Amino acid sequence: MLRLPLEYTVYLPPCYEQQPERRYPVLYLIHGQNYNNDQWDRLGADETADALFAAGEISPFIIVMPRDRSWAQPNEDRFGQVVADRLIPYIDEHYHTLPERAYRAVGGLSRGAGWAVHLGLSRWELFGAIGAHSLQVF
Repeated sequence: MLRLPLEYTVYLPPCYEQQPERRYPVLYLIHGQNYNNDQWDRLGADETADALFAAGEISPFIIVMPRDRSWAQPNEDRFGQVVADRLIPYIDEHYHTLPERAYRAVGGLSRGAGWAVHLGLSRWELFGAIGAHSLQVF
């Protein structure tokens, strides 16, 4: 479906391995244009999540960071379709997720924010929350 295979990074909370019976919400974070799926890691998303979990300010969750390799418009690019139809089911099947809409969010930065809004609205049945930072409109 995509010209190149979909790459993604998965962040697991520190308690994930110690509590195999526990299920977690999932946040899908999409990087900005001219970056890749390590942008959120370089911005410290995992360290920030760890610190907030440790302080008891938020409950643990999983972060999935897919890589968008095309800068085409959503109607010309199948990235969103692959995330919605293949990546999300794969993550729900292979990780300890809470697979309901209420426990799944999508967010992004710049072009990734455009994807987050596009996916969150066009596939509203999948996402209970949308986050958009420095939104780049398609």
